[in-house]
Amino acid sequence: MMRILKRLALLVVAFCPALAVAQSGVEAAPAPNIVLIFVDDMAYGDMSANGLDSWVETPNLDALAASGMRFTNGYAASAVCGPSRVGLLTGTNPARLGVWWNPDTTREPMPESQPLLPQFLRMHGYDTAVVGKWNLANDVSSVSDVAIGPMTWGGVYHPREDGAYEGVGFGYGAGGHASGHWVDPDEDGEYLTDWLTRGAVGFIDGHSGDDPYFLYLAYNAPHSPIEAAARHQEAVAHLPTEPQRVYAAMILAVDEGVGHVMDALERNGDAENTLILFISDNGPATPGFRGYPDDWEDIPVLGVTGPLSGHKGTLREGGIRVPFIASWPARIPARQVNSTPVTTLDLYRTFEDILDFEEPTGELFDGTSLLPLLTGQAETITARDMYWQRRVCGNRANCRESAAMRHGDFKLYIGEDGAASFYNLADDPGETRDIQADQPNRFRNMSERYTEWRASLPTPISEREEHRRRRGN
Repeated sequence: MMRILKRLALLVVAFCPALAVAQSGVEAAPAPNIVLIFVDDMAYGDMSANGLDSWVETPNLDALAASGMRFTNGYAASAVCGPSRVGLLTGTNPARLGVWWNPDTTREPMPESQPLLPQFLRMHGYDTAVVGKWNLANDVSSVSDVAIGPMTWGGVYHPREDGAYEGVGFGYGAGGHASGHWVDPDEDGEYLTDWLTRGAVGFIDGHSGDDPYFLYLAYNAPHSPIEAAARHQEAVAHLPTEPQRVYAAMILAVDEGVGHVMDALERNGDAENTLILFISDNGPATPGFRGYPDDWEDIPVLGVTGPLSGHKGTLREGGIRVPFIASWPARIPARQVNSTPVTTLDLYRTFEDILDFEEPTGELFDGTSLLPLLTGQAETITARDMYWQRRVCGNRANCRESAAMRHGDFKLYIGEDGAASFYNLADDPGETRDIQADQPNRFRNMSERYTEWRASLPTPISEREEHRRRRGN
């Protein structure tokens, strides 16, 4: 008997309504396996199912979307890698934990009062595996049963002569020293995205026993170093620039990996009762990496953002609105498209809801369960305030801060100069027309709520460390 069902059995003894279940002879549905695929720097339109004239077709992602629910207003918790993962894995807005931007992420572990997703699920009956990019100071081996290829920032996609990948799999993660580079194509060795896929598939194929499993497959693609597998050259040959061809080939490798994972679930009889989520950690990067060849054409952004403005590192829609799919054939009707604004912060509460937790686990929580939405019990969820924070300090005297807040269709944006603008995203997803004058009351109310929110946040971890250093502590 699964540990999770043992826990639920204790609950049904304590509460009379459960006796009706026993008397009716209806058995509790088994807890689903959960496969959470989190990619890195993938644009909203890079998945062809999102309909933004993508550079390449992504048939496996499109099939995954068709098998469940595709969100057109799905958001990451941040516009950069580290805080985005903190939000996903804690269910808490990262700024509330002192993680405002990448420099805050690996300075200190997340508190024990906020169990990380694999840790929480392992505590409640799941066998767990983390494959790929980690980015937290918490030791991944202490929160998951299996850890394959952990990375802190990124890894080189083609192995060295000894078969190892620079930036992959040592300590609690890896430095990713080649991050931010363009790298020449190389046909030798196994492409890193394929290697990570093989690790994930191996976990699924090798799983045994009655307990469900949680697989967190965190591809570092299409994050830099921008390096493609040679086998995709023909498939991307139609694209007009070399940067687009290299980047699109990286997307194709991810799409193939998703297909292999789906095949493994089918092969092992797990496809029906597995919740698969596919999401990006933020929007696409700009192509100004070190080593960008002088004779390559300039393009404004890697990836397809369509009408969305901005990119990775900005709190415009292109930086935070991402591909967002949920598939669970046993519970989620197929071919659903939903425009409700949702965020990766919602996943923790969704998993708690699946396991019948009425109260959140951690001391801090910001998400809302998506289970009623996914299963068709509700068409939407109540509009709520969604926040994003950005604070980057180049040196002690040069900190640049911006913020965004969404409620329903309306978005408040505060730039680095402190100036606020206000948009109706339903009419203007590109954030081109400031409507403060048209909606003065709504603008004022949201601005006041944001000000209250901002005042509640702790100092960023990196700045706290700097203050301690300056005091000599």
